[in-house]
Amino acid sequence: MEDKILRSLPSESINKKAQFIEQTKTNKAVFLSMLTTYGVKQNEYSGMVQNFLEQDVLFEN
Repeated sequence: MEDKILRSLPSESINKKAQFIEQTKTNKAVFLSMLTTYGVKQNEYSGMVQNFLEQDVLFEN
């Protein structure tokens, strides 16, 4: 079963990303990544995440 990005995630993520940039004073690019169990179902909100990782990447050599 794939995870689904809900309507609240974009606003929460944008706020957290902005706070991170402000507090760290970074000039570098900040990317939003998501670690999931079985992937993500594509919907109108999934486009804001730059990188999706599934649980199997944690166990690769």
